[in-house]
Amino acid sequence: MAERHRTWTKDTKAIGRIPDEVNGYGRVAVNGIIETVLTHRFGPPVIGTYEGIGARIWNPHDEARRCTLLVGAQWDTGLAKQHRHLQELYGNSSGGFVLGNMLKLSSLTQSPVWGVHAITEFQACPAVRRALVVGPKVDYCMDSANVWFYGYQAGSLYCYDVDNDDAENLGEAEAAMDVILSHWLDAIA
Repeated sequence: MAERHRTWTKDTKAIGRIPDEVNGYGRVAVNGIIETVLTHRFGPPVIGTYEGIGARIWNPHDEARRCTLLVGAQWDTGLAKQHRHLQELYGNSSGGFVLGNMLKLSSLTQSPVWGVHAITEFQACPAVRRALVVGPKVDYCMDSANVWFYGYQAGSLYCYDVDNDDAENLGEAEAAMDVILSHWLDAIA
């Protein structure tokens, strides 16, 4: 697959990949699939905070299209360590919101963040437990409208649809995430 990343520069006009940077925990930040797709679609993020946590924010002045990824996932401790295989999807992110509140990414930290479920709490909800019965053993970590639950396994993104009681492999995660964004952007256009 061709390289489709963008570059972060101070003038925000260059194209390429956002470089790894030192985050608030003194660790090097690594871009995950979600951040790569958001940057490809919307350009470089603005660095800011959400509830006192460092965040990368796309479309900060457009509430419906705002995307906020909380930074600081520590993949060698706590919840993040238990879900380390999500690192490719999350990168340095530890949770967040995409397109306002249309898609929520479960938190990989023990600290409560308003509006973001800890991944253990999220995976304990009846719909996600049902998804694990219906479909493959996927690490479900995102939801949309409490109707569609998204998970990641071995480079692929999966969706469990509550209304149809069906789990589906959406294919390669980066392409699938881009399709999901297109679908929701069409819905808010």
